[in-house]
Amino acid sequence: MSPVISSLLPVQQLAPGVCSNCSRPRCLSVSAATSHAFTQTYPSPCAAQPLPAAHPMSTRRRSQMATTTAAVSQAERSPTASYDDAPRSSQPSTPRASISGAQSPADFKIDREGCKKLAGLPAVEIFVAGIVSNAQDLAHQLATDPRRGLPWQNDVDAQVRAEVFGTNRVKDRKRVSFWALVWEALEDPTVRVLFVSGVLAIALGQVLEAGADSWIEGAAIIAAVLVVTLVTAVQNFQKEQQFRQLNQINEDIKVRVVRGGQERTISTYDLLVGDVLLIDTGDILPADGLLFESSNLRLDESHLTGESEDVLKDWEAAPVVASGSRVLEGLGRCIVLAVGEHSQQGIIAAMVAGVEEGDDDLRAKTQLQQKLDTLATQIGYVGLAAAGLSFAGMAIPFTWNTFVVQRAAWDWAFATDYLHMVIQAITILVVAIPEGLPLAVTIALAFSVKRMLADNNLVRHLSAAETMGCATTICTDKTGTLTTNEMTVRRMWLAGHEFDNLHFLSNPGSSIEGRDPLDLDPRLHGILMHGLALNSTAGLEYGGDNAGKLVKVGNRTECALLELCVALGGSYTRIRAGHDLVRRFPFSSDRKRMSSLTFSPGGSLDGMMCTRLHVKGAAEIILDLCTQQVEPDSSVRRLEEEDKAAILHSVKSSGLRMLALAYRDVLLPFQTEENGDEFSAPQLERDLTLLAIIGIEDPMRQEVPAAIEACHRAGISVRMLTGDNRTTGSSIARQCGILPPGSSVLEATDQGHLLEELRALGPPRPEHTAHLTPQGSVLSSSVLGGKGNLPSSLSLVSQYGSDSDTPDGAEPIPGAGEKWLVMDGPQFRQAVLDGGGRIRQDVFDLLWPRLRVLARCSPADKFTIVQGLQNNPHEIVAVTGDGTNDAPALRLADVGFAMNDGTSIAKDASDILLMDNNFASIVQAVKWGRNVYAGVARFLQFQLTINAVAIATAVGGALALQESPLTAVQMLWVNLIMDSLASLSLATDSPTDELLDLKPYRGDEPLISPLLWRNIIGQGVFQLSIMYSLVQYGDVIFNVPNHSVTGGDPSVHYTLVFNIFVMLQLFNQVNARKIYGEEDVMQGVLSNKLFVYILTAELALQALIVQFGGDAFGTRPLNLAQWAACIGFGALGLFVRKALLMLPGGRPTKDELPAVENGFEKKDN
Repeated sequence: MSPVISSLLPVQQLAPGVCSNCSRPRCLSVSAATSHAFTQTYPSPCAAQPLPAAHPMSTRRRSQMATTTAAVSQAERSPTASYDDAPRSSQPSTPRASISGAQSPADFKIDREGCKKLAGLPAVEIFVAGIVSNAQDLAHQLATDPRRGLPWQNDVDAQVRAEVFGTNRVKDRKRVSFWALVWEALEDPTVRVLFVSGVLAIALGQVLEAGADSWIEGAAIIAAVLVVTLVTAVQNFQKEQQFRQLNQINEDIKVRVVRGGQERTISTYDLLVGDVLLIDTGDILPADGLLFESSNLRLDESHLTGESEDVLKDWEAAPVVASGSRVLEGLGRCIVLAVGEHSQQGIIAAMVAGVEEGDDDLRAKTQLQQKLDTLATQIGYVGLAAAGLSFAGMAIPFTWNTFVVQRAAWDWAFATDYLHMVIQAITILVVAIPEGLPLAVTIALAFSVKRMLADNNLVRHLSAAETMGCATTICTDKTGTLTTNEMTVRRMWLAGHEFDNLHFLSNPGSSIEGRDPLDLDPRLHGILMHGLALNSTAGLEYGGDNAGKLVKVGNRTECALLELCVALGGSYTRIRAGHDLVRRFPFSSDRKRMSSLTFSPGGSLDGMMCTRLHVKGAAEIILDLCTQQVEPDSSVRRLEEEDKAAILHSVKSSGLRMLALAYRDVLLPFQTEENGDEFSAPQLERDLTLLAIIGIEDPMRQEVPAAIEACHRAGISVRMLTGDNRTTGSSIARQCGILPPGSSVLEATDQGHLLEELRALGPPRPEHTAHLTPQGSVLSSSVLGGKGNLPSSLSLVSQYGSDSDTPDGAEPIPGAGEKWLVMDGPQFRQAVLDGGGRIRQDVFDLLWPRLRVLARCSPADKFTIVQGLQNNPHEIVAVTGDGTNDAPALRLADVGFAMNDGTSIAKDASDILLMDNNFASIVQAVKWGRNVYAGVARFLQFQLTINAVAIATAVGGALALQESPLTAVQMLWVNLIMDSLASLSLATDSPTDELLDLKPYRGDEPLISPLLWRNIIGQGVFQLSIMYSLVQYGDVIFNVPNHSVTGGDPSVHYTLVFNIFVMLQLFNQVNARKIYGEEDVMQGVLSNKLFVYILTAELALQALIVQFGGDAFGTRPLNLAQWAACIGFGALGLFVRKALLMLPGGRPTKDELPAVENGFEKKDN
């Protein structure tokens, strides 16, 4: 056996003794009666105790070990603790920087280039290259303090550092200028042809001296082209600006530093050289730095090296950490060496700074945009054919009559006639090409993304905003998402006794240090206080900027345990100040526990460290690691298996989150490079002594039940994936409605029986209803795992009551009365994974429809669920996560939601950042996603109607009359209405709650539903009938001269045709606001101010064009009666919509909008 392993002997607590030197209480070691060992209250050894003989290791390494443990212990203290009381480093002493900071560049002994060079040196050359000798030396040269950091709110120091070392911003890549966007808009071939045609029209008019006004049409065409181009460029420029602002918000992450002696959270943009940066698992490093404290720190540096292997960083052997590195494990502190474009990542970014920005996550085309591009191309082909037909319809008869029938000789004056025909045909093509379609979805997405931020959804990938409209399943965490994450200890099992009445914990600030309201044995009280204080990275702070309010720093569960420590009279800051941290094993979703190995300075015995390992974690997992338990008098006794079962049974029935506290005393050698592996968690986390089991309450958010109900109404199934136990998860699931009222839990004895029952049940019936009042309860079962059996208890929510039991007038509850499944992670893995870890899709497809709660869910389980769901083409899954290990599932999911207080790695893998960690905000994202589709549908309904009518009118006029009733300039104005202005007005309506009454959209559905086709065709036929009547009989209807008698000049007749055509479109624009058969098209119209402004502007501009457009627009002024008639004709479109609603199927039901309901394709019976 290795001598190191053999030294891992527990120091068992036997009869308390007294130190012969100081008369303090002590315990006797199993190996020998020593003059002093640590006591059950774990005090520091007395000063009178002589040091033992030196352990056979170098004095330098022993000094390094003391430095590391002392330094890391200091890193774990509360922000309110005094940093001046920290153990001093054994590194060479250097003058400490004043807390006042730098006053001028002369205060720095190292320049920017020196820092950059240091950051790029190999690890073995860091302290021998002659730049710095150690971290303290670097701190001195940078005028900073490793313990107190930079001064807080010192503008002079910050300004000097920014001038000398730069700021933490990387130079933006080359931006696309406004004029570049103008040129891009002019690159459209049809726009260029129109522009050239306008120039030719002016030139020919002047050359041929066709008249003083011959230039007007050409100039009007050029002006219209320029207006359309400028509008397109302005919209694209605004879109770029919005996306750039959102990108800046995305990149503005928060980092933790020490400034003014306290831990602070600042923007990454405010990070300066010389800052003391705190490093934790899951962080993405924002700058280069030099470590001076570290504990098991492992980084992913693949972004710099291309190597996939993890890199172990150590404050002595490998102290430089590079910006952009991902912290996979461990803790540390570093002095910032280089920021912004001078850091390793910034240097690489600067190399591409001159490259124009391409399609990034917020600019990449979404699936909907691609489908609209395809539709626009198809419509463009139709427009091309219409343009050719129009040109042929005008040119062929003109040529035949002029040169064949009349036998006229060629004259260049005829070129003007042909040019007019070309312009008319090109104008038809311009109108036909619906460039507004892609623009509409771009505007809708940009609008949604910006407004979603106000609803606490920060969109990182543009497609996610669209995809949420298709979501069929939401897999959500419990803690902080469904609950408030305001943890409070409500119950405690300690040394065999239960404490239920812990009301005094509601105000820990009123507790008195040293006073124990539970009157525990002093030694037992000490062990509990140490377990709560030392195995934690959290802190509590009173006062400061919050005027006496308690500020919780760190994990909320740990904060609740610290509140318990304070409420029981303990001082976690004093306890931490008296102990050093040797090693910490952070909590992870796989381990479900956290451990800290600590010892008191000087606490060594025969060259060994007297250490205590504090462990906390999931109750059932910690119990499996325990072999002893503490008694009320602080003695220990053996813990039998039946004792464990009884303890679990007594604490799990409450529905609280149960955490177990345990410890183990061990003698360990001082850590060296050779024995580092012996300090691993598997070696230490065994043969533990159970201390306490603590029940923590995390209240459900008040708004969550309504949000869950809204999801069910919207055809979205919500599943809870929680790391808590099944009882706690089921309790919250019942409260919030994931497990519907009117259901209870049944037992399933083995996997085979379960699958048979699920096959017999078939898919759940969402229309099944039950009582509104929750009835039934969760029944526990204890099915032991075995071959062919599920590993632990399995739960099915059984049917309660029947349809006939539903009270009169009761609102149907989706899923009520059905059988729903609750499983543990190990059960789920055994059921759906084969021996090779591959998904058994047939089993997954049986389990998933009824699974509502997956307890003890690991990140691997989340990944498995996403994989299984994506094998179903009708499932679109959204997943929440906050941990580093959640990143694979977040990246794989159709939409990954990261919590705002999650790790940087989880945020980087996500699509949307949930700023308030609230499930209700996810429902808002669903509404905005559906609103994108609704906005596009509104615009399609409007655009295709006006497209069809305008093209048919122009082509019909060309064929029947050899000229279009609508001039080229008029059609360009119509094109501006239907492309740019209408897309703005129709794509920016805010979502309504009625959107949640629809089923999720499906990606394979056609863009135009039968309902839209009915509206488009109905309005199109109506408008074409009006246009035909006006062209043929408008002179009679309005008692004005027929256009044919004007000799081709503008006429009141065709002005009325043009004006009524535009009025029809403006009223149809109002119709297009409602696409689901709603009765009142005016409902909510005033709430969309942009729509009102644009519609008013369109009407005002139309009036100006008609009354004052003259020859340029081919119009003549109209009188009030004629204007009233035009508006009346346009308003008829509102009545046509009413008539269409009265047709069979005019008001579609939810089932007539095919999609997914409750996560499963609706099948016909």
